[in-house]
Amino acid sequence: LEIADEKQFAELAFRQRLPTAARLTLSGVIFQAWEDGDPTAAGLVRRALDDYVVTATTMMALTRHPAPDAVFGGGVLRRAPDRFWRELSALIRRAFPGAAVKPPDLPPEYGAALMAAHADGRDPREFFKAVQEQYRPGWPTPAEPSPPSCQGA
Repeated sequence: LEIADEKQFAELAFRQRLPTAARLTLSGVIFQAWEDGDPTAAGLVRRALDDYVVTATTMMALTRHPAPDAVFGGGVLRRAPDRFWRELSALIRRAFPGAAVKPPDLPPEYGAALMAAHADGRDPREFFKAVQEQYRPGWPTPAEPSPPSCQGA
């Protein structure tokens, strides 16, 4: 599919006719434009940062822990540059100075297994520990590398 201009792209995106491959690479384009100084991309990234911070700090406050981990994963964030992670970490640490901001310790399919075990009545902490001990990075191989941990950044 060839896209002639930004108007056609917007129309395809709005009508949800944008091919999956194009949708999956869009965040990388936005992050690159942000790093290149594009003001529109900067606005999109700023709003995303604000949304992540509000969501995370609200959930973190509910834990009543002084420094809970803020764990972020998913395809969009896998494409996020280090600068994004540093800014996200700094914003979250305003509310929780000792918090670690990082990607999940395990790939998503392991998280699904953890939730299934919990639903089956198993102790999620014990199950997580057992899975984590058996997990070998690279198996199964994630489609893309996870971002670096920003603990102590």
